[in-house]
Amino acid sequence: MDLREQHLNQLENEDFDVLIIGAGINGAVCAAALSAKGVKTALIDKGDFAGQTSSNSSSLIWGGIKYLESHEYKLVHTLCKCRNRLMQAYPSGVKEIRFLATIPKQFRWPKIAVYFGTLLYWIIGGFHTKAPKIFGNKALKNKAPLIKTDDMQGAVEYSDCFLCETDARFTFNFIKSSIKNGCSVANYIQAEGQAPSPAEQMQTPSTQQSQWTVPVTDLITKKTFHIKSKVVINACGPYSDTLNKQLKSQSQYSHSMSKGVHLIVRQLSEVEQVFAFFASDGRLFFAIPMGERTCIGTTDTLSNTPNVTVSDQDRQYILDNINTRLNLSHALTKEDIIAERCGVRPLARCKSELENKSSTEKIQQDNATVILSRKHIVETCVTRKQINIFGGKLTDSINIGEEVCDLLPQLGVHLKDSKAPWYGESSDTEKQRFLTQAATIKLTRQSAERLWRRYDSDAAAIVQDIAEHPERGKAALEGTEISISEVCYQAKHEMIVKLDDFLRRRTLLAMNHTRQELTNMKTLETLCALLFGNAAHKKLEEYLTLHS
Repeated sequence: MDLREQHLNQLENEDFDVLIIGAGINGAVCAAALSAKGVKTALIDKGDFAGQTSSNSSSLIWGGIKYLESHEYKLVHTLCKCRNRLMQAYPSGVKEIRFLATIPKQFRWPKIAVYFGTLLYWIIGGFHTKAPKIFGNKALKNKAPLIKTDDMQGAVEYSDCFLCETDARFTFNFIKSSIKNGCSVANYIQAEGQAPSPAEQMQTPSTQQSQWTVPVTDLITKKTFHIKSKVVINACGPYSDTLNKQLKSQSQYSHSMSKGVHLIVRQLSEVEQVFAFFASDGRLFFAIPMGERTCIGTTDTLSNTPNVTVSDQDRQYILDNINTRLNLSHALTKEDIIAERCGVRPLARCKSELENKSSTEKIQQDNATVILSRKHIVETCVTRKQINIFGGKLTDSINIGEEVCDLLPQLGVHLKDSKAPWYGESSDTEKQRFLTQAATIKLTRQSAERLWRRYDSDAAAIVQDIAEHPERGKAALEGTEISISEVCYQAKHEMIVKLDDFLRRRTLLAMNHTRQELTNMKTLETLCALLFGNAAHKKLEEYLTLHS
């Protein structure tokens, strides 16, 4: 019985304190926090883990510098504090990076005012990063000759953070942590229809705890069964409103959605620095280093559905903005696009008000600016024993996990160990022990660091496997550094159901190679054999059909 089957058996036959529906970043941190604190927890998602918004971000961990312009100082302080905590908790995976922001001559603020804004940002952030700097055009040309300066006042430089691995990997590592603490999880499990309300289920006096019985379907085997829990947490992100309708749950909040698109192109600069510009519509626009690639974007357009795709208009907007601002050897075209990232930001909205003004996000639609809330909201319904999470982002994910832990006792579920740590990488002592182990098989420091970032202390099992079976240290896929042993580890421990799960979310392969390059790789069939065994041919055909 493989890992997913084991967890499906647990989901069907055991009773839980909490069922979390939705395994994006919000659901993942809730599962990690609750399971670490002794709550019997279940986590399901109708797709793969981090399959939607949480695998389509810019992978930046930032304190929200743009909210200074709308005087959202409390929000910026909150985000900076969480950014700093992530830097401290994940020193190998969350790194400081410099942002070089160019200021157009016709910008709404003079260069010196923007610089003072970055100084304020640095102060609000508690001086946890390098101090900001200001550059005139001449100094800017010397520092970054790639940037066009003809229409610029100059630039400012400040710091934020980025994920060394992907947003999907960051999310999945919370899920792995929850599994270690006894959480039962499964991907491709869809909640179906209306679950009986607590009032309908109660056969005992009202002082007794009630229980949800949620009908679900395994979308792989088509098997249906029920999951029982005392509390349900709706962490479905942009699909939260849909789930509440299915459960016939009432909420004070709902979501509006903003589509964000990023394009992955060849490496534009060898300097590991984010180029920040103000796009044609006045919004921040980035060129973000991704190893041998660059991620450029983003767009912000209102969407009435979470199921979005990249349009020609989106591509042209991004290409036009980057070509206008960089001195490239040739203008980027659609043929230069290696991969695309497209998702929606779920923006919390109070149904009883036109807008929640406590924090804002400006989105362009039809040449008009629409203001929507970016602040996350954790809503509890004591009578139904349900928690709804609206909004949220990678940066303040730890706050969401802690808020849910604090609220759960109100719903009759108490934490066995409320002070148990639940996030962060293993100690530096353990890391150094691993690096020493990796050196014994002549693994380069860079490769060893990559394994540690991705698997933390579990990376030791991969190195040990290579030590015992040296042939497994060879690359599993031509042109990559992912070893056979690493693929075998993922196949056993990471619930990879489809080839896309591996190529797009457990690794960066689908971001570094075009679809044509991936489908033409001679060893793709061998890779499938490592991941899926006897089902390899079927899984490969499924992938090729999807991406034909």
